[in-house]
Amino acid sequence: MNSENNIALGDLAPFVLPLCYIASSQDPVSNIKKLDGPWEMIWRNGDASDPNFFYVAKNDTQKLVALIIRGSVISKGIFSEWDAFVDWIVEDLSDELVYWPFTSEGWNFTNGEPPCIGAGSYILLSQMINAKNKMEGKAADLLHKFLFNFSKANPGYQLVIGGHSLGGNTAKVYTSFYLDYLSKIEHSPEAMAQVSLCTFAAPASGNVAFTNDLDAKLTQQIHYQNTSDVVPFFPTYSGMDYVKDLYHPHPSAHTIEIGKDPFGGTIFLSAAIMMLAGKLKALNYKEPNMRYLKPLNIKVIEKEGIIENNALAWMGQAGAQHQIGVYAAFLNIPLPKIDTAISPDNAKNKTTEALAL
Repeated sequence: MNSENNIALGDLAPFVLPLCYIASSQDPVSNIKKLDGPWEMIWRNGDASDPNFFYVAKNDTQKLVALIIRGSVISKGIFSEWDAFVDWIVEDLSDELVYWPFTSEGWNFTNGEPPCIGAGSYILLSQMINAKNKMEGKAADLLHKFLFNFSKANPGYQLVIGGHSLGGNTAKVYTSFYLDYLSKIEHSPEAMAQVSLCTFAAPASGNVAFTNDLDAKLTQQIHYQNTSDVVPFFPTYSGMDYVKDLYHPHPSAHTIEIGKDPFGGTIFLSAAIMMLAGKLKALNYKEPNMRYLKPLNIKVIEKEGIIENNALAWMGQAGAQHQIGVYAAFLNIPLPKIDTAISPDNAKNKTTEALAL
């Protein structure tokens, strides 16, 4: 369901992507003032030093309110090595699934499969459910209560939930939870009609049953995927099978040697990717349905250091392709100048460090 006055799905990106860029910075409270809008931050879970930072902002001109969830962080500046480890390994790369209770079907599982999400995503969702407003001078409202009360006090305002990378992953999870809350607790189809979901470079959040349940709750969703970006294809088996063929002819995972097997044979990066894919296949992760995907056909970035045929260059290319700036340039969306935002070079270093773990 959706309101006739809502901003069309295809027109949300110019609003949501710059807000994601603000979330990636080390001073979102100040940097949001650099956006055209005007945008006003009205709820936040804490300081920007928290790697799991998320906030709510409103745009009275557009009658738009946005919940934006920060993506993966880097090990630099206000973020510690531990932050980077938790963010990438525990949340991004978790290979454990946990049961998803906020389903529209109750215990009537489709094909007998219970809906599940990544364990790391559930950890972050739990933080979001319990988070209270830390804005100075504001009531310490729980996020879901705040969003619902805002919708009641401001009829006609559209709520868009969005994020980049891990933030997009979590946006899908929180959207499913929030719609369940609106349906079963608040019994508010009016508030449900105002919800939209817009993500960028988001990996799969859960299994087939979870994805189908989200689809049953919400048709107003759009997910942007750079076809040269590794992250949005993770951790589905078909997605990782696609990833192994990226960047041909260079840097090509099929010709990059990363080690030797016990018999002295060469192990290529493509084989290592498929070994990981095989480990994750049983979890049955699923991307959003094709009708909600918006592929962006971005070419290999021809830059020294990330086009050579070696593992570091492959990982550097993957890191560069994942950046908000690459998505923004392809979509022709201007971003404000923010010196403290995560840069492509930092992302390259982060990707290398994370995979080395």
